[in-house]
Amino acid sequence: MTSAFRNRVCTRCSASQMTRSKAEVCLLCTNAIRQERLAEEEQEMLEGLYINVTGPVVDKYKHRTWTFVHPECGTKQTWVYGNILKRLKEDPKSVPCSYCGGRRRSKNATAVSAENRKIKNPEGWPDYLYVVRRMTDEIYLLHKDQINPLNIVRSREYHLDHIMSIAEGYESGHPPEFIARKENLQMLKSFDNLSKGRK
Repeated sequence: MTSAFRNRVCTRCSASQMTRSKAEVCLLCTNAIRQERLAEEEQEMLEGLYINVTGPVVDKYKHRTWTFVHPECGTKQTWVYGNILKRLKEDPKSVPCSYCGGRRRSKNATAVSAENRKIKNPEGWPDYLYVVRRMTDEIYLLHKDQINPLNIVRSREYHLDHIMSIAEGYESGHPPEFIARKENLQMLKSFDNLSKGRK
């Protein structure tokens, strides 16, 4: 036997509706209460990791985002809560950080590049590599018509190549500006560029 309809006045929003439900709150309020509880649980968890936790704010993709300050590096960051959980699943002992994580990944990649190039003094290599690449981009923009007169698009097929490689310059003690100078830059097919490193 089906239960009869009744007129329910929601105890939360005072909306009146005919329903068979025995609940004292409407469906909209039930969902709102669930979201509030989720937000409280998320905030409690985040306050155990970060400083000055605020949120949640629903972004344009309807994700709940939280803003906080990372306790180690002091940077203010905004994360989707689900992404924080993913990082914690990968490394439960970590405090996920877009700044420190990026620097750590970059440092690891640079360490691998130093090992692949058999760099004898790897300590100064990351800074040298960064400075040369930054200067190279600046020099290329200033002298693009001389370095790349055919206006070849930099892509997977064509690379901007250092005639004397960055590793050679570092090992020889040349300053970054020597390696980044326009006379040391050329457009080269990617296969030929990558083959240079294998010789």
